[in-house]
Amino acid sequence: MKEKSPSKGIFLYPQKRFSNVPIVAITGSDKKQECLQSGMNDFLLKPVSKNIFNDILKNMIKAQLRKYAKKITAAKAFAGKY
Repeated sequence: MKEKSPSKGIFLYPQKRFSNVPIVAITGSDKKQECLQSGMNDFLLKPVSKNIFNDILKNMIKAQLRKYAKKITAAKAFAGKY
C-alpha cells in the first residue's frame, strides 16, 4: 500500500526518540483496518475535516500528558522512599 511507506522508516529505526511518535494515516481510500494493523495510531479519510483532525490531535496530546503524569508520579513516589 503506497500511502503506508513513510511509516516504514520510523518502524525500521526503533530508536528511543522515535518510539512515541504518533502516526496518523491520511488517505483517499477507506482502508482503516489495514492502516491501524500496519502500526498507524489513527486514520483520516480525505478530504480531511479540520474539526476531526483537531480532535485526533487533542486525544493524542492528552494521552501523552497522561503517560508523562504517570511517570512523574512514579518518580516522586520513588524519590520519597529515600
